[in-house]
Amino acid sequence: MNPVGSEQRHSALSVPAFLKEEQGALPSNTTHLPPPLAMVSTKSSHYVRSILDTDLYKASALPLTMQQAVLRHFPEAQVEYRFTNRSKGMKFNTACVEAIVEAINRERSALQDPGPVTHRLAVFFVGLEDISLTKDERSWLQSNCTYFRPEYLDYLQKFRFRPKEQVTVRYLPALDNPGFGDLEFEFRGLWAETILYETPVMAIVSEAYFNHVDTDWSLAGTEELAYQKGKILFQGGIALSEFGARRRRSYDSQKLVIEGLLRAHREFSATSKGRLAGTSNVHFAHMFNLMPIGTIAHEWTMGIAAVKGYEQANLLALELWEDVYPTTLSNSLHIALTDTFTSPVFFNNLLRNPGLAARWRGLRQDSGNPLEFIPLAKAAYEKLGINPKDKLVVFSDSLDVDLCLKIKAASDEVGFQSSFGVGTSLTNDFKKLSNGEKSKPLNIVIKLGSIDGNECIKISDDIMKNTGDKAAVRQIKEILGIPVLTMQQAVLRHFPKAQVGYKFWNRSTDMKFNTTSIDAIVEAINGLEDVSLTKGELTWLQKNCTYFRPEYLDYLQKFRFRSKEQVTIRYLPSLKTPEFGDLEMEFQGLWAETILYETPVMAIVNEAYFNHVDKDWTLAGAEEIAYQKGKSLFQGGIALSEFGARRRRSYDAQKLVIEGLLRAHREFSAISKGRLDGTSNVHFAQMFNLMPVGAIAHEWTMGVGAARGYERANLLALELWDEVYPTTPSNSQHIALTDTFTSPVFFKNLLQNPGLALQWRGLRQDSGNPLDFIPQAKATWQKLGVNPRDKLLVFSDSLDLDACFKIKKACDEEGLQSAFGVGTFLTNDFKKLSNGEKSMPICIVIKIGLINGKECIKIGDDITRNTGDEATMRAIKELLGVPITSL
Repeated sequence: MNPVGSEQRHSALSVPAFLKEEQGALPSNTTHLPPPLAMVSTKSSHYVRSILDTDLYKASALPLTMQQAVLRHFPEAQVEYRFTNRSKGMKFNTACVEAIVEAINRERSALQDPGPVTHRLAVFFVGLEDISLTKDERSWLQSNCTYFRPEYLDYLQKFRFRPKEQVTVRYLPALDNPGFGDLEFEFRGLWAETILYETPVMAIVSEAYFNHVDTDWSLAGTEELAYQKGKILFQGGIALSEFGARRRRSYDSQKLVIEGLLRAHREFSATSKGRLAGTSNVHFAHMFNLMPIGTIAHEWTMGIAAVKGYEQANLLALELWEDVYPTTLSNSLHIALTDTFTSPVFFNNLLRNPGLAARWRGLRQDSGNPLEFIPLAKAAYEKLGINPKDKLVVFSDSLDVDLCLKIKAASDEVGFQSSFGVGTSLTNDFKKLSNGEKSKPLNIVIKLGSIDGNECIKISDDIMKNTGDKAAVRQIKEILGIPVLTMQQAVLRHFPKAQVGYKFWNRSTDMKFNTTSIDAIVEAINGLEDVSLTKGELTWLQKNCTYFRPEYLDYLQKFRFRSKEQVTIRYLPSLKTPEFGDLEMEFQGLWAETILYETPVMAIVNEAYFNHVDKDWTLAGAEEIAYQKGKSLFQGGIALSEFGARRRRSYDAQKLVIEGLLRAHREFSAISKGRLDGTSNVHFAQMFNLMPVGAIAHEWTMGVGAARGYERANLLALELWDEVYPTTPSNSQHIALTDTFTSPVFFKNLLQNPGLALQWRGLRQDSGNPLDFIPQAKATWQKLGVNPRDKLLVFSDSLDLDACFKIKKACDEEGLQSAFGVGTFLTNDFKKLSNGEKSMPICIVIKIGLINGKECIKIGDDITRNTGDEATMRAIKELLGVPITSL
């Protein structure tokens, strides 16, 4: 396949995208030592043909709206942009790099070796230096983009790229295959100048890759395919904007796509509400007399936050934009991007300024689940007294035909006006000539990395699109629900002096411990005494977990495990086989201190057992198995949380599981309602920028019951929790656990307090038959006058794939929201190396046994899960009206 282009020079403004589709950029690895590369220019390719061959995202109808705004408010700001190829398996060959150099450089590249650390390929974009705005282009902008001020157009006409000063490129050949390697770019300079590099550089890189690396494709049929997609979309009432400049397969592919869409528009827009609204590429808008389309970009809010502070960044970004572009009811420049720091944070901010919400034309959804975004946006507008029917929502996140139609139906149901910006699935949708399989697009990004030395971050509604330094992301992120710590703060508030006793049981009575595993357990538990909260962790909690009070964080920073005083371990060798035996443990002390032992001790015991007793297994394939499970779950619409810390096979097993689930989430969450909501393990939540998720535990209600009485324990436990953590409709900490004293007793109690039922977000089912639980929960809510569709059911009892799907189906039939916390099935699912049979997990539990000398009991919906003294349990069953036969 020959490079697309003409030897004749076209008008040259390659402006970047004003309306950027943000995705994460991660720093590239530059530690290997590539050999020198001789770069020889042999031919010339015109990948970018005009200064207007760019997205409207960054300038008011080009990358220019952003540039004009930056010139107005940040004319001296120095920035750094970073390029990343996120398609790790798609490498560049030397012919491709040569083509990139030539397309941007127009001359031979020079390889410089600055020293032994890395070889640096200095690619100077000399070709871009020759680009400028033509008189015809300026005239067109003046006529069609009246929001550009004369002084800005004067600036733009004089503007020149300065790549020799502003651009650095590194080519890093792979050690195992020197013919291929990674490509890195950095762009440094004034924000107002470097803002224009993104779109032309990305378009050049993508086209060069598919001209010189993956050439197993053809442009044949591109126009017809675009026509067929347009036909379906327009007949379905879709208002479509073509957003495919940056990741297009080639210049000609985008041109053919627009021609196909225009043909469909001409045939079907007159007979349906669907239409081609325009394109984000200003060059093609000019060529085809289309409307240049674009909105504000993440980069604007990211830069403002890094310079001005994060608390007011969302609103300040809109206010500064208005200063450049005064609002009008129909102004397409006033579409607010909600997910720079997550959409819930944006909506919370917007509620403080109804005037902004009223003036701005609408919102853009660019990450996360669009079907969840719609009711969230509707609720925000209604709280502001704004009719959602008066507002427009633009959807632009990884859209294809089917997803557009699904979102349109959901928007119509709510009453929103909707519009769709579709990119890669239009301009880079090809099949391999050799076998007909999909030819994967190249996933590349260029992101704002810093401004005036301050790191820039983005905290998306999709965890995979977060960008920036991980420590900075953690400090800024709004996070809900760190289960163990929330329990400890509640105990400190209401039971600061309570003395408790915990007991450890090994329910797998045939799985014994050897002395080597016991030694490892003792050593690790004693080692907990060296664990403390670091300053960095304290800062993270202060900034991200605002429900933790300063006095609690002071306590937590001083807290130390006192294993030698509080933990008793007994090893009971078997009479038949003395080298194996049973393990017993007790934990005694203040409830506020001993509450933190359960999870780390259970993880220690599990890993020691499978390191020293049952070693007939391997971690090989653990990530792939988790990926396949995640794929099935997410395609089935499952909202999943990873709950496997306590009974994991090992630390590395849980880490690999989360990596596999994240890979599946990345591939399937955008095209289905399924997703990875987070993990109950706060350590891995920090590591992978996940949401730590969890709910109130049995232990809380058990302790409240023993200390304050059992008759009102269910309700009192919720009321005391409310005093520490005031309820909000979306607060994940307010999921009530129903089966501490059986679910029927809980539902009977809940009928006495409709206010609690209304305030709490939902319920968790953790024992018994979930298919029986669903109609019980629905009936209870209906008796209370609460719409079950507004509530969430979380299921967490011994789940596997089949159980999740059956429960999801039952919830869907009843119209109930559902989420799933899956543990052992994910983090302790292995086969024996010797025979391929299942390697059984060890079933261990740690439960609260006493509080201030009083017996704590649990009467679950599954009688095998009951804990506590049998005589006490029988007395409490009689008190609560639980049938004795359930024993």
